Amino acid sequence: CPSIVADTDAGRVLVCATSAAATSFRHGTRCSGEGAVTMEWSEVSSDMAQIGDSLTLCDVAYRQGVTALAGYSGGTVYFERSSRDDLSRDELTAGVYQIEVAAAAEERPAVAIGDDGSYVVAVRVGSGIQRYRCAEFSAGFELIDEVTA
Repeated sequence: CPSIVADTDAGRVLVCATSAAATSFRHGTRCSGEGAVTMEWSEVSSDMAQIGDSLTLCDVAYRQGVTALAGYSGGTVYFERSSRDDLSRDELTAGVYQIEVAAAAEERPAVAIGDDGSYVVAVRVGSGIQRYRCAEFSAGFELIDEVTA
């Protein structure tokens, strides 16, 4: 199941699709013609490591030139981001490109970018949902609340 965001200030759509082997991205551009609206799709590729390269079950969010990603690997949810069109990973702090959010079940997390520029990641833990917030990359993610069923 892909993660889709209305992408970029250029009006494109970004689709993040995850398989067991890889995470890939495609940009879609809306095209209008004789009474029809279609999408032209192109793969997003980079010579550098892209966000989500080592993760599965990824979710993406976009805001003001930044694409944020939360994904799963080996019992843990991680966060990465990119401010580049090719989605190559940003250095979050010196030499760090990925931040651990929390231990979690093998399910897709959800990521959002707040009005204040902070990042929020929601993770399913047992029958509940835990939300983590990061305002400064050097401080990492902190648990802000938990909702149980």
